[in-house]
Amino acid sequence: MNYRERHEAEREKMRKRTRRNTRISMLVCVLAAGAFFVYRVFFASAATKDDNASSQISETPSQMTSSQGIHTATLPSDWNLILVSDQSLLPLDFLLPGLAEVSSGQQIDQRIVDSTKKMLEDAKAAGVDLQICSAYRTVKQQEELYLKEPRVEAGQPVVVQQPRASEHHTGLAIDIITSDFPRLEEGFENTAAFRWLDMHAWEYGFILRYPKDKQAITGVIYEPWHYRYVGMEHAKKIKEQKVCLEEYLQNYPNQG
Repeated sequence: MNYRERHEAEREKMRKRTRRNTRISMLVCVLAAGAFFVYRVFFASAATKDDNASSQISETPSQMTSSQGIHTATLPSDWNLILVSDQSLLPLDFLLPGLAEVSSGQQIDQRIVDSTKKMLEDAKAAGVDLQICSAYRTVKQQEELYLKEPRVEAGQPVVVQQPRASEHHTGLAIDIITSDFPRLEEGFENTAAFRWLDMHAWEYGFILRYPKDKQAITGVIYEPWHYRYVGMEHAKKIKEQKVCLEEYLQNYPNQG
């Protein structure tokens, strides 16, 4: 075999080696693409679902969920009757249907905006000044408030609920003050604003959530400024029966 023939033979070997390497590279790329696709379908989608759930409710620190007797709240058929408390934590997968501004930058569940605004307007027409100072609150905001508040002794009504135990997470609760008494204190019960709310709040679907004589049941101090939307039908019955939400729900839906 002369020099030219040997040279051509070497070039042919190189071409074959190049084609083989190219096929191997293509196969590796296909396998890598397949593996990435499987990851996206079976793992990334699960991660996205977890992220969506945590966008509303974040995991409560472990030291706040270790107490015996605490369970996750179950959603009743009536969305406005969800019970949220230190003994009935808001579900991690709870998602708000949407928030809307009601006054002074405060936001509430969009489904109760009309009722809330009507209550404020009618009170104003009656010469009563109602101001919402707190409404929807994130779990993170609640955690910051909770960590600042001194702990109460076991068995005593709490002042600030732990994260996931506050009704403010639902967008169904509002704290009300008045220009004559711009503080969240028990003295609010001596104002014209409180007297008007005591008589008329139920007409707009709101109840005094933490009455003075129900602290042993609610587990929360008397809060004459804290009102919770439950709907006019339920608010009327709760008002007439002089019960708190926990007592009312014990007999629900057997409320004739």
